[in-house]
Amino acid sequence: MVALPLQKDIYPQQTTTGMMPKFTVSLLLSLAFYSFSFGQESYDPFAEMEVVMVSSGEMHPSSRYTWNESQFNVVVNEKQDTIYLQTMDPPFHTAEGYHVNTLYRDLSQEDQKKLQKMAGWGYYIELKSGWQLGFCEGESCTDSRPNGSSTVKWIFKRQG
Repeated sequence: MVALPLQKDIYPQQTTTGMMPKFTVSLLLSLAFYSFSFGQESYDPFAEMEVVMVSSGEMHPSSRYTWNESQFNVVVNEKQDTIYLQTMDPPFHTAEGYHVNTLYRDLSQEDQKKLQKMAGWGYYIELKSGWQLGFCEGESCTDSRPNGSSTVKWIFKRQG
């Protein structure tokens, strides 16, 4: 299991009740509001929810947080443990010095050798720091291997 550095206690704006109960309450209130507004423009309860693809065919609702001036999507399980964390924000740098938009050719040879493919999701490289670099090549994100001019599209950590 991967230990993720960002836990719920560093996010002062997150409540201890967690994401799912707030979502359920919001959904119920939205549906109640919708039922009283027939004939009027309705509110879409799913319009503000962000969904993140955490692996091939696996999508989860996420919350957005700012940490050290970088935006992150955080996915938690029912126990409020962080199971997936990602950023597409270039200011964030891994301990190795990589960031979103880093060119593939600028990665160390050692890191380039760690390239793995997850069909329908993308290519990724696991770093010594525990962070992973995500590459998306083509429509399926795995149409071809990253080349020298390919760039890091997202940086993430995933539990398990």
